[in-house]
Parts: sequence; structure tokens; C-alpha cells
Amino acid sequence: MTSIDPSVAEQLTEAVRCRGMAKLLSHEVISRGMFSKSWTSGLAAAESWKEVLRNKEDGRIVQLFVARLLADHDRCLQTMRKALTYKDAVPKHQCCGMFCHLLDCLERNAPATQFKDMQDRLHKMFMESFMDPDLLHMVSSEVPPGDLKTVAAFRPFLAQLETMVREAKEEKEAALAATAREADLNRLLSNLENDFELLRSRVESSGKEAEAHALDMKYIRERQQRLGVLLFEG
Repeated sequence: MTSIDPSVAEQLTEAVRCRGMAKLLSHEVISRGMFSKSWTSGLAAAESWKEVLRNKEDGRIVQLFVARLLADHDRCLQTMRKALTYKDAVPKHQCCGMFCHLLDCLERNAPATQFKDMQDRLHKMFMESFMDPDLLHMVSSEVPPGDLKTVAAFRPFLAQLETMVREAKEEKEAALAATAREADLNRLLSNLENDFELLRSRVESSGKEAEAHALDMKYIRERQQRLGVLLFEG
């Protein structure tokens, strides 16, 4: 067990102490290195998922694997408990690896404020083994990264994210439309102001021309009157 993470080794030791090795897991599971760092359940038909299903340095997959095999063991009636064989352990490990992978995919698309709640609810369903058939179907029929919608438990959360994206898009479009309407209104008001200014300048110009014309007429009349007086006096 030298290549097993110390925390995992401690978990297994405590589990065996409390439950007994005989009805927990077979020696083959340990001897084949399933709890070891870098071991992968991406075998045979699941080879395309080899890296996804590999035990990582962070120990996330293998720790979930231990938690899951203990939960399955404890949930089973005592009279029906039996040691987990390597053959049965491989698909269980695959489910753990796939679940971690899909959570990562979901996290990349979900707001951080909502992902924690999604993760907790999904984890609870996973620990009850509800997702196993869909996860194993994905392993055997798809290639990485896979489609989250393959797993029914993820679909409501994907629909929620799609609704959020759609609403955000609609909100953005509405804001852009409002900005465009405001710009159009400002442009219209500016055009109207320019038109009024042009009309005012024309009115002022016409007024000045009329005033100048009146002065000219006055000057002509006065001049004609002076000429008439001179002619009469002459």
C-alpha cells in the first residue's frame, strides 16, 4: 500500500477494523492497485476514458471511491453483505471517475454562487447509486468529454443553466434595445433643435430684410416728398 495516499490508507484501515475484511472487499481489489495513485479503470471498452478515470494526485476520485464502497456496504442488509470483488469494483470506480468529471464540466458553466448547491444535491443522488446506469452507459457509448445530458440527474441543472443564459441574453438585448431607443430619441431631439434653430435664423433674417425694406421705402418717400416741395416752390 506504499503507493496509496496516506489518508486513503487510513480510511481503508479504519473501515476494515470496523467492518471486517471478509465482507468489505477482496484482497484482489488492493493487490491490483485500485486505490493507488495513477491507477485507472479506463480499461477495455472504457479505454477512451483512461485519463478521465485515472486516480489523480488530488486523491479526489479514489476518496470518492472509498466513500462510495463503504456507503454501498453499509446500505446493504447484513445478511446480504459480501466482499467487493475486482470485477464489481471496476464499474464502481468508473462511476466515481465519471461523476467527478461531469461535476467539473458543470462547474465550468455554472455560476459559483449556485454550483455548491448543485454539487451537494448531485452528490447525494450519486451516493445513493441513482446515476450508475447512466454513468456506465456514457463510459461504454461515448468519448470524452461526453454529454452531460446523458445522465438524467444532471438534466434539471442544465435546464436551469440554459434558462439563466437565455434570460441573461434577453436582458442584455433589452438593455441594448433601450440604449438604441434612447440614442434614436436624442438624435431626433437634436434634429428638431437644429430645425428650430434654422427656422429662427430664417425668421430673424426675414425680419431684418423687412426692416431694411421699410427703411428704404421710408427714405424714398421722404426723398420724393422733398422733391415735390422743391418743385412746388419753384
